[in-house]
Amino acid sequence: FRLDLSNNKLNRIRNGTLRFFSLLNLNMRNSSIEILEADGFYGLTNLVELKLSDNNLKKIEKHRFLYLNKLVLLDMSRSNIERIEKGGFDGLEELKFLILENNNLNVIASNTFQNLPQLEYLYLSNCQIEIFDNNGSLNGLKTLKNLYASENRINATIKMGLFSELISATLVDLRQSNITQLEPFTFANNTNLVRLFLNHNYLTTIENNTFYGLSKMTYLDLSYCHIEFISSESFNGLTSLLKLILNHNKIKHLRDNLFMNLNVLENLQLRDTSIDLIDPFAFNGTDRLETISFGDIQISNINFNNNSTETKFMGLSKQVKIELKSLRYSWRNLSTENKRKVHSFLLSERLKSIYFKSYNFKLIDVDDTLF
Repeated sequence: FRLDLSNNKLNRIRNGTLRFFSLLNLNMRNSSIEILEADGFYGLTNLVELKLSDNNLKKIEKHRFLYLNKLVLLDMSRSNIERIEKGGFDGLEELKFLILENNNLNVIASNTFQNLPQLEYLYLSNCQIEIFDNNGSLNGLKTLKNLYASENRINATIKMGLFSELISATLVDLRQSNITQLEPFTFANNTNLVRLFLNHNYLTTIENNTFYGLSKMTYLDLSYCHIEFISSESFNGLTSLLKLILNHNKIKHLRDNLFMNLNVLENLQLRDTSIDLIDPFAFNGTDRLETISFGDIQISNINFNNNSTETKFMGLSKQVKIELKSLRYSWRNLSTENKRKVHSFLLSERLKSIYFKSYNFKLIDVDDTLF
């Protein structure tokens, strides 16, 4: 049966007060609970869901859930939790959902989640986390599928090894967490990862092999990350990536072969990225690319390869849809040969369509007929 004790003033969970052996669902949300006594949940051996959100727990001491060996969901969100002792989750052998978001944890210590052998979903968003112990904050989470750790205050480098035990994870969300750098091979063990959210951080530079090992990943969001430079082999290993979002960064130069290893990429978003130079083979290797979204763009130079018989435009080898909000391009700066190449591309079979989201198309200093 279910028991709803929410919106009360219980203050503490005392030993021996909840001996309901057939209880499956217990809701104690917003009940002014500050203390969980040892053995406070003794006797609730069949409990499946426990909701302790919106309380004032401050800390989780060890062995407070020792007898809840059938519990599947534990919600302690918005409970002012500042510290979790080692062994705080001991006994939760069947737990699949652990919700800790909107607390004040600050530090996730080594082995905090060590004894949760069935955990699949971990919610740590907006917990004011500044420190992940790289020697084992996420140890033991070999069955975890989804990690939600956005809106924190890490303000540091994510080091190789932090996610090493997340071998089953398919989604990792680290949005808006003040991350300043990702070490190469950070995700090397996360071979099942499909979706990775890193947007709204302060990465500046993406190093070679940052995403090495993510051969199943299809979605990567790096928007609003203040990225200025992407190394030539940053995207090594992303052999299944379908969508790459780089919107609202400071990437001025798209270098040759930058996306070379993204063989199945279909959608590339580069809106508002300050691009002013595109090398002749910037999109080389993106054989399945269908859409490039530039948004507002002012290209002062497309760096054509005049010494080559190569007929590709920016390395594109198939029909592609280019989405633009506006385009400003200095036609006068191009040589006659490069004007011919732009003209040929705009009329070629490689261009499926150019879509303007507004009517801001403008050619600056046009001194020749475009078509």
